Amino acid sequence: MLEEQKKIQKRQIAVKVSISELLSGKYVREEGLMPNYIETADGKKISRVNIIGTVVFKFDEESLNYKNFVIDDGSGKISVRSFEKNFDVEKLGIGDTIMIVGRPREFSNERYLLPEIIRNINNRLWVHIRKLELDIVNKASYGAKTASEPVYERQKAAEDEIGTPHLLDSDLVYNLIKKLDAGNGVLIDEVIEKSNLKNSGKLINNLLESGEIFEIKPGRVKVLE
Repeated sequence: MLEEQKKIQKRQIAVKVSISELLSGKYVREEGLMPNYIETADGKKISRVNIIGTVVFKFDEESLNYKNFVIDDGSGKISVRSFEKNFDVEKLGIGDTIMIVGRPREFSNERYLLPEIIRNINNRLWVHIRKLELDIVNKASYGAKTASEPVYERQKAAEDEIGTPHLLDSDLVYNLIKKLDAGNGVLIDEVIEKSNLKNSGKLINNLLESGEIFEIKPGRVKVLE
């Protein structure tokens, strides 16, 4: 059972996707250990997402047992519901740009995101970069319809090699990169050496895949700010 769980978790890559794709796709509920997912128009099955958007509304209902706010990425709006106390949602303001890694959910025919990671983005340039990334992915997906190996399948194969390390360890590596960065990024070898974590290489790859850090030049990484 544990091995089956690991195999499933390894395929749950955080896909960079637009809100409109999540809202227009078909929500599929799976049984057992298999995660629920959104099937998009081009056939992608997305159970974990990476979205950059702007906070446009916050709910202040004290009767709710979760924190609720709405983000907009220019293609659509979606609610974000946090049941965890480790996210300080109160500090988020209207107009803040954030990156969310989480899972799409549906309740009473309403789509929403269940966040795993919430990061503030101070440089609005990343909003435009994300739009360009999505344009490239959409064009590649369209071209892959006639290819023998779709782009999304290659992404999943890469995720099989990378794995899905523990979230807490990912945060430790993220914070270490931020601490060591004097402005020009940090050498990956230095992060691995100073993290004292056996799986630091996987953790760095996972952060790169989720979009929380980027490679400013070969062998040197920087956090997304």
